[in-house]
Amino acid sequence: MKCRKIGLKKTFSLILSLCLFLVNIVYFNGINESCYAAGNESNSSVSEQADSLLDEVQGENLFTDEFWNSFGKNISFVNEKSNFSSSVDCGSFKISKMPNDTIAINRLTTGEHQKVVVVPKAFILNKDGKFSFPKGEITFNGNFLVSSEKEDGKICPVTDILDYAFANCIGVNEIVLPEFIKAIGKSSFSSCVLLKKINLPNYIKCIEESAFEFCFKLKEVVLPKSLENIGPRAFSGCKSLEKVFTSPSFLKKIGKKAFNNCVSLKSFFMPYKVVCIEDYAFFGCISLVEISWPGSIKFVGVGAFLRCLRLSFIYYAERPTYQFLREILKKNIFSNYENKIIVCRYDPVDLELYEKGILHFK
Repeated sequence: MKCRKIGLKKTFSLILSLCLFLVNIVYFNGINESCYAAGNESNSSVSEQADSLLDEVQGENLFTDEFWNSFGKNISFVNEKSNFSSSVDCGSFKISKMPNDTIAINRLTTGEHQKVVVVPKAFILNKDGKFSFPKGEITFNGNFLVSSEKEDGKICPVTDILDYAFANCIGVNEIVLPEFIKAIGKSSFSSCVLLKKINLPNYIKCIEESAFEFCFKLKEVVLPKSLENIGPRAFSGCKSLEKVFTSPSFLKKIGKKAFNNCVSLKSFFMPYKVVCIEDYAFFGCISLVEISWPGSIKFVGVGAFLRCLRLSFIYYAERPTYQFLREILKKNIFSNYENKIIVCRYDPVDLELYEKGILHFK
């Protein structure tokens, strides 16, 4: 009788093990299928992936070295504008010829780990239809580009940096842009984690979405006088950014999360034509102490200065109306700061002297 019970127990145990084995096969097949499906969708842009993570993590802890090591280096970048024109390789650059005989930089194809990248002022379109580097120095003479040497073809100036052109160039410390650049595309320099220095020429009107996102080592930016719009997340996560020089400028709009989590930014003096500061534009700028408030501002988004823990001074040239102050306070743009905010009047001349380092408010 005991032997029969033992035999039944073994049989039951074998059946149970077989069932569990089958369940595991079905389960892991499901996981593999879902992973395969996820892999097919892995070419989504860095800004979309980072933005979804930002909503989950809620701020400061997102932009850490651990985050970059585990996430950023695995991102694959897709140039969304690369198909608008045929592109060719020229030296270490993939370039596209624009309809008006200007050149757009499509991608840095080699030397992603080199320390300094100098973008040529122009390329030469030869008679055989191929591109080459200029023999001489390119300069602007009136309405024409000229070369110090005799060129064999047409001089085509570099005017555009396309989407993702330098994205994920993790070894680059410095990028030198030519003076004719007028457009910087989406995520064009994103995740250049060692980038410390870049010049922004004075023809640029817009810094597009996520253009410098996750440039962890970038310390200083001089905004061009021609600039009108800073796109969403343009400098988001630039945790070493301390100074942004803005005057004089035609800047009118600061986009959503434009300077989000720039934890080293200490001051920001807005040009007199700024009209709109969108949601969470300066969210998490925990070192931000002082800002200017021009009378041109008409709209401030939700949480624009949320978690600016040290914000203490707001300088204004024209006193905001009571109705406007009441409206922005409803949106909780100032919150969680350690000190009482002192609002003081400044003279436009004083601001110019301040930005030149001649005058100090405190």
